[in-house]
Amino acid sequence: MPLPSSLDYRERYETMPEGASTHTVSLQARNSLSFSNGGDELIFDFHQTGYLVPKSMYLRFKLSIVNGSPSSSTYIILPFYSVFSKLQTIINDKSVDTISPYGVIQTMLVNLNMNIAQKYSNQSNLGISSDPSIEFQETLFVPANQTTTISLAGFIPCLLSNCDKLIPLQFMPKISMVFTTDMIENMFATSTPINSISIINPELIYECVKLGSDFDKQLISMKNIFIKSQSFHNSSVLLMAGSNGSRNINFSSNFSNVKCAFITFSSMITVQGAKLNDAVDITNNSGSYSMVIDNKQYPMVELSTLNNKGGVLLELKKCVKAVFGNGDNFSINTLEFNRVDNIVQSANPQSYGKFILPFLFENVNIRGEKVGISFQNKNVVININQSVSQTVNRLCNLNLVYSAYLEIDLKNRLVKVLN
Repeated sequence: MPLPSSLDYRERYETMPEGASTHTVSLQARNSLSFSNGGDELIFDFHQTGYLVPKSMYLRFKLSIVNGSPSSSTYIILPFYSVFSKLQTIINDKSVDTISPYGVIQTMLVNLNMNIAQKYSNQSNLGISSDPSIEFQETLFVPANQTTTISLAGFIPCLLSNCDKLIPLQFMPKISMVFTTDMIENMFATSTPINSISIINPELIYECVKLGSDFDKQLISMKNIFIKSQSFHNSSVLLMAGSNGSRNINFSSNFSNVKCAFITFSSMITVQGAKLNDAVDITNNSGSYSMVIDNKQYPMVELSTLNNKGGVLLELKKCVKAVFGNGDNFSINTLEFNRVDNIVQSANPQSYGKFILPFLFENVNIRGEKVGISFQNKNVVININQSVSQTVNRLCNLNLVYSAYLEIDLKNRLVKVLN
């Protein structure tokens, strides 16, 4: 009979191996110290020494925004993330993970994993204006006729940083991370007054552990090892204004272990200030949503905005808790969750739409492990039923969270990503 955890005294005191050490690594971008154009690439090359601590990775830089208008101010949502359109992980000169649009996906994840207090404590490093009202908890106010310069830093969720074990860089091929800057018109609520932005002195920071030759010999004797991780993928379909009734939106994907999907409907026009970050209910409280994968419906009972919209929010909390282990640190208020398609939002996105549809696919297998479902060679369909017409063109965004494994051949320094 197993002992209760409160009476189990067999746990051993763990110490670092003899000769082990930890130090902080600061990587500068390989190609420049300043980036000012949309589409610029910030390239960081990892050192091939020691063991990378995944959760320690973060990026820091100075951001300068020039607003040359004598009278027009504007806003930018979560500047640390919004300046980037894409993040790629490159192993042995081959892209193994691409997250795009990076800023939009990370903004959504911040809203799902940070509460108001946590955003408040991260105001300075994420670039949020220090305004006491809740509506301003995610935006930076850029005043007219001024140059705004701020220092930013933040964690960078991706394939490498989500790994559940230390990454043996010294037994792997060359690894790089490439951040691509976004266009000004995508970053700001109204981009007209913005003359330029500059990312200055970017640094990629991580902790590196060295464990000594005895441990290294023990590890390399294992030949092949597996490290579990997860990452994110976005695909979009344009939905034209005027649509009504029942719609089936088709997607395709090749991921073999999808844990969940978050579906949003975003704007493409300037008057909708948050643009791609905006997430509204296109049924206008008049319909329902579901997904069908290989002829199986998720969830079994449709998510209804007509009968019980509050239930959608609770399903979202359940999904976030199952996938990220945290379902109570939301920062989605009533106004944000109840944003609908047929009410035009002002160009200042202090409180933009956060109507995010959750679809949880993760289950527990016979070994007690959490596993998702395969999208490979499957028909993936989003079903929408509504009785009120969609008023403006929208993007239907399918945001996937999927499991991945790094298979590492230690002896030959080869890596294969299984996803």
